[in-house]
Amino acid sequence: SLGWLDATTDTYTFFFTCSQAAFYFLPILVAFSAAKLIKCNPYLAVATVAILMHPSFAAMAGTQIKLFGFIPITYAGYSSTVIPAILTVYFQSFIEKFCKKIVPKMIDIIVTPLVTVLISSIVGWVILAPVGGWIGTFVAEGILWLYTSLGPVGGAICGAIYPFQLMTGMQVAMAPITVQNLATLGYDFIYPCTACSNAAMAVCALYIFWKSK
Repeated sequence: SLGWLDATTDTYTFFFTCSQAAFYFLPILVAFSAAKLIKCNPYLAVATVAILMHPSFAAMAGTQIKLFGFIPITYAGYSSTVIPAILTVYFQSFIEKFCKKIVPKMIDIIVTPLVTVLISSIVGWVILAPVGGWIGTFVAEGILWLYTSLGPVGGAICGAIYPFQLMTGMQVAMAPITVQNLATLGYDFIYPCTACSNAAMAVCALYIFWKSK
């Protein structure tokens, strides 16, 4: 922004990529946190969600295959998403617990991870990830409708619900709309609303700091 670094240099590319890494792999971080909260194996959760965002599958986004000849899977890119990871890990926790109940302990270390990841990845690709992606898009489109239909009132509502979006990671669903606005309109109306929301949260934190001494 200050013009100290040319955006076309390798140095800029390196640091920009570093800044994007956590957002790109956000589903994996979410999977680990969700697994700890649900009390299932976080490493199996990470492995399953990593399958959902594998670069080979992302490169085939929009392509549909039939697993075993009859199970339809439509490949998509799930990097930087949140809800697909949460839904998949939640489902996986039930598969893991079921396996631990019926699988003999002497082969549990082999069978449980295999069955858990295999079933969860299939169900994740077929049902959970697409549904999670749809929910994210629905929320983003709903916020867009609020602003375009209600104007300043819609903007105020967007700012009011933004902290709750942050809590669930749903704010990433707004990125495509922001980019589209900048490309088609030349300006964006979402970021100003969220900036006001961030400023309000900062003031709340400052007030609590002052009040609690």
